[in-house]
Amino acid sequence: MMIIDDNGGNGMLDPGETATISIPITNIGNALSPEIVAELTSATPDYITVTNGTFNIDALAAGEDAMAEFEIEVDPGVDPGTTAILGFIATGGEYSITSTLFPSIGLVFEDFETGDFSQFDWQQGTFGWEITESNPQEGIYCARSSVISHNQTASISVTMDVPMDGEISFYRRVSSESNYDYLKFYVNGTMREEWSGDVNWSQVIFDVSAGTDVEFKWEYDKDGSVSSGSDCAWIDYIVFPGMGGAAGPIISLNVTEINFGEVNIGETAVEEFTIFNLGSEDLTGTIDTVEDFVLSIDEFTLSAGNSIDVEVSFTPDEAMNYTGNIVITSNDANQPEIEIPVDGTGVGLNSNNALIPVQTKLYGNYPNPFNPTTTISYGLSTDSKVSLFVYNIKGQKIRTLVNKKQDAGFYNVIWNGKSNSGKNVTSGVYFYGLQVENGDYTSIKKVILLK
Repeated sequence: MMIIDDNGGNGMLDPGETATISIPITNIGNALSPEIVAELTSATPDYITVTNGTFNIDALAAGEDAMAEFEIEVDPGVDPGTTAILGFIATGGEYSITSTLFPSIGLVFEDFETGDFSQFDWQQGTFGWEITESNPQEGIYCARSSVISHNQTASISVTMDVPMDGEISFYRRVSSESNYDYLKFYVNGTMREEWSGDVNWSQVIFDVSAGTDVEFKWEYDKDGSVSSGSDCAWIDYIVFPGMGGAAGPIISLNVTEINFGEVNIGETAVEEFTIFNLGSEDLTGTIDTVEDFVLSIDEFTLSAGNSIDVEVSFTPDEAMNYTGNIVITSNDANQPEIEIPVDGTGVGLNSNNALIPVQTKLYGNYPNPFNPTTTISYGLSTDSKVSLFVYNIKGQKIRTLVNKKQDAGFYNVIWNGKSNSGKNVTSGVYFYGLQVENGDYTSIKKVILLK
């Protein structure tokens, strides 16, 4: 759900205005969440510019919710009815949620205030409809079915492209023989609803699937005998689905930079980012970076709505600062190349000629996914009481790997895919957590066992 607070005050985006976009976030878990960073990006920068795209949220209690707020600007030259695309990402610790938003800019509507049918390419049936000033829903004019005899139909239709799923709304009024003479509404030849009898002005709304040459048709249809009331139907203020917008592949990322901080010489640190395809067609591309950093993949193909995680590894061999860019090239016509700055610092030996981490950290495991064993790596900056556990997807502790005091230094621990009872666990998703008493450090990461 998206709430729009715009300076026009109509709760929707219009060309040339600024607005605040609010998106609710709820902690649906059973424990206190980590602090949350929410980000909003525009996949259609020609239509919408995000001027303030980051919002920080304090830790949420179980069941608690909050609003992430962002500032945007709409280009004044956007055609009314254009559909924009926004990407939303909220990250808290090891967890994240993503969604794609499709706000319409302005409305594409027919209110017949031209006094004729010239605003759109309206098509009349053998018996058509006419413009009238008699009792419109709003304004001066509305459309009314023409006078017809028994067993005749007055129809009017318009055909247009619908680039994305949306909806059509309109007001209708009927005065006819109840249960025999009907106003009928069709989308691509399928009747969506019909009305008869005395029906006062009211609005109806129908979902519309994306497609080309989508036909919307209104018919007033009479049976073989009897006429009642005014024996006609009226329609007014039709709001059509969004008429334009971005199609094709659309790339979005959940990071703008990667910083490894200080990493001991010879040790490997791993960071991760995610590539999203917010578009309607396959996104393909390549990824490259300088030799000081290693990527888990160098090319990708993502179908519409999918994403992929990319790991970046850094193993310094000198005490110095390393910098570079991760370059992503794709078939997104609006963003064919994206650069992510990446940096890290190698640190050397201490006074005892021993490698001591600058900070306590759970680095990760390799390989992941794994079968039959994986190595979990972590570093302790001070002598500490250490616990390293493995949990199943239900949060139940199934294996204790470490539970003792350890000296400062680097450690590698092998998990062989067995529980504390020595039984092989089933394939699936597991979590391993490092708890360090000195410094009050806790970190949890995901591991996948494949068989």
